Amino acid sequence: MYIYLCCLFSIPTIHLVLKSIPCNDILKRKILCWSSGIILFLISALRSTDVGTDLENYLPFFTTISSLPLTDIFNIGWEPGYLIFNKIISVISSDSRFFLICTSLFIVVGYVTFIYKNSSYPWLSLFLFIALGTYTDSFNIIRQSMAIVIILHSLKFIEKDNLIKYFLYVILATLFHKTAIVCLIIPIIYHFKATIPNFFILLIISYISISLLGSSVLSLAIELAFNEYSLTGYPQGGINMLILLIAITLISLFVLSDTKRYKLYCSMMIIACCLQIFSLQFSLFARTVTYFSMAIIVLVPELVKRLHSPEIRSLSIAAIVAISSLYFVVFILKNNLSGIVPYHIL
Repeated sequence: MYIYLCCLFSIPTIHLVLKSIPCNDILKRKILCWSSGIILFLISALRSTDVGTDLENYLPFFTTISSLPLTDIFNIGWEPGYLIFNKIISVISSDSRFFLICTSLFIVVGYVTFIYKNSSYPWLSLFLFIALGTYTDSFNIIRQSMAIVIILHSLKFIEKDNLIKYFLYVILATLFHKTAIVCLIIPIIYHFKATIPNFFILLIISYISISLLGSSVLSLAIELAFNEYSLTGYPQGGINMLILLIAITLISLFVLSDTKRYKLYCSMMIIACCLQIFSLQFSLFARTVTYFSMAIIVLVPELVKRLHSPEIRSLSIAAIVAISSLYFVVFILKNNLSGIVPYHIL
């Protein structure tokens, strides 16, 4: 557990050290993201093969893929993009450690570069990336984490109104994890006027839909579309997460929906809230919420930046750090649903 806490608090520590160094902000941003990225990469890449419950599936499949001809790997049943990725890296080495190095590099570099390019306060975004469990989730949901990274780097094309490139990126992400197909809805909601009244309308529609359809209809629909995940379809709590998502979305719509970029992230949060409502009845939808709730790590720092009073800004940052740290300890580390505790190296 302690290695995760050290990792978490190394981010603000690096930030504070850099504040005392006389160099320009761009260089500080680069040093922060590079140093933090190296720490995150090493913890992920050097973890023991029993850190993360899903590795017991990923590693044997990697060994199998490395021994098969290219034409035979598609019989395994996983998404073709992910299978090809495995085959390419297995040409260099079929060792399981190399698999962890390559997937960790893909995921960590993807997230950190997104934060570097888009966050007002990169250190706070990196802190939230860890504290909200996204980083440690990547120890398990490797395929989906790779898909999320691809989606995050495709968002710039929506801002530039280049939907063809965006759709190509979504297709690529879907080749790593088929749930990424839900991201086709982002441009639709983005071009839909993102206002607080419209947000409540969509919430009401989502609630009515889930009430009318019921879990049996949704179960059938999801089983047909994503049959490999159908076993996870059981009712699951998530009211607290829904309240958090709605609160951040409302504040963001009120403060930030004045620019293309933040209107886009607000649109993603609207989708996250609607899908979270569906996940209350059918837990598989929780898998898709992450694609959109990732906007939090950009929205929260920007909300803090918009606070005019330095004193209120400092208090807000302290509150965010305290609350998210508590969440990380209680709900991520102590619950240990992903099997990431205890941490062992190699």
